[in-house]
Amino acid sequence: LPAILDALQLTGLLVPVQGMISKGLAYLPNLFAAALILLVGWFAARIVRHISVNLMASVGVNEIGNRAGLDQLLGKQSLSDLLGLFVYALLLIPISIASLDALRIESISAPASQMLTTLLSAVPAVVTAVLVLFVAFLAGRFVASLITDLLTKLGFNAILAVLGVGEEPADGKQTPS
Repeated sequence: LPAILDALQLTGLLVPVQGMISKGLAYLPNLFAAALILLVGWFAARIVRHISVNLMASVGVNEIGNRAGLDQLLGKQSLSDLLGLFVYALLLIPISIASLDALRIESISAPASQMLTTLLSAVPAVVTAVLVLFVAFLAGRFVASLITDLLTKLGFNAILAVLGVGEEPADGKQTPS
């Protein structure tokens, strides 16, 4: 296009087009740096995720989750896979923001950096809340089993038969306790 505009001696149109092309070409190193940061960071985050999943699985995190009854909540995904995904996200978010910083577009990178700061400052509170919920879940299961055993020993399962409303449940069926 610049060659055609120059041949036609349309300098009024040629100068803005040349300026646009020179700005675009000057921006290519930033674009290449951002892509390189994102690619290397993504690859590193995947490696760290696999290492952390294998490390947590070998330590026995999955067995702890299974004993706590989390296998029913998680389905086919193991606890170590879920924690590995959390590690992956914690690594990939700063990497993507660093990639945005390499583009040198302040209107994008400044809010993204603020979001990262807000997100990372909330991580301890979220982890604490998850731990509190996990402990409450375990305590609830323990108290429920205690109450079920106590009611069973008191004969609460036969209450429907005593009242004449139903019969005592068979083994393996849901009991009133």
